[in-house]
Amino acid sequence: DLLAAHGLATDSVALRSDGPGGRTLVAARDLGSDEVALAVPRRLLLTAHRSGAIGGLAGQTDLVWDAAGDLREEVGEAMFKRGATWDVRLALAVLEATAGCGGELWDAYRRFLPLRRRAVG
Repeated sequence: DLLAAHGLATDSVALRSDGPGGRTLVAARDLGSDEVALAVPRRLLLTAHRSGAIGGLAGQTDLVWDAAGDLREEVGEAMFKRGATWDVRLALAVLEATAGCGGELWDAYRRFLPLRRRAVG
């Protein structure tokens, strides 16, 4: 189980199927108004500083390195003017993480995602 494998096991939430290939995180029981359903440790997050520096990324592909530089470093003025804002860099980091550069949790998350549907012609 993806949650339990990374210390996120809880009896408060469950992963459920949401139709063909879809999944949803739902409350598994009634929760009190002051009860935490799920807490995710910072070490498992991808974060973006307003400077554009990304935290939590284990590495990155050569393609993104060539196009955007090291996502873990601050953005220089030239890259910022080309549109390398924190939100764009965070989106790139999510792509990189699910492409195999995010570490063990992101590898498991990638395998958890539904496969792309193919159009039948």
